[in-house]
Amino acid sequence: MNSAIVIRDETSSNQLTLMATRACGGSSVETGTVELMHNRRLFYDDSRGVGEALNETDEYGNGISVSTTYYVQLFNSSADASV
Repeated sequence: MNSAIVIRDETSSNQLTLMATRACGGSSVETGTVELMHNRRLFYDDSRGVGEALNETDEYGNGISVSTTYYVQLFNSSADASV
């Protein structure tokens, strides 16, 4: 997820948008759900496509941490604009 991920209900025109100030992992594996991965760290390859462990550390051997701000927007695209 570079900047945002969206879930939209076509029957009701409701939409949920999750936005982040930094890129992070995001997916919708099951209908109606969103998963975000923030500061993911693995000691071994999980066989899900990267082909290596995700174990980035700082100069002291601690796992890196990146601060991110998330924004949530919920709206109905068929409703009139608010004033």
